[in-house]
Amino acid sequence: MDIFLFIASAASLASKYIKDVELARARERHTAGDIEIVTVKLEPCGADDHKFLGKLQRLASKHKSIAETDPRSKAWEQVRKDLLPVIERVRERKIRRSKGTSAASPRA
Repeated sequence: MDIFLFIASAASLASKYIKDVELARARERHTAGDIEIVTVKLEPCGADDHKFLGKLQRLASKHKSIAETDPRSKAWEQVRKDLLPVIERVRERKIRRSKGTSAASPRA
């Protein structure tokens, strides 16, 4: 995975498995510079106040949450728009890395 899309809800924030396994691994990979992490706030919850997630980019941040936006399709469209530059950053980073790898590999 290149982008970890965290769907924030009361249930996802309370899940021991998500916190201890999925989010912990994503955090390690993010710290190493391997992946981007972004969040989508599905419903009212404490994601914005979370010590780690609150520091990361939240998609559709101009909306309180998906559930609180009427119509919801408006918030989902903003998620789509906000995700495009993230995808482009990841794409550019992969291109730079592949060029760096191939440029360093010639041997005489």
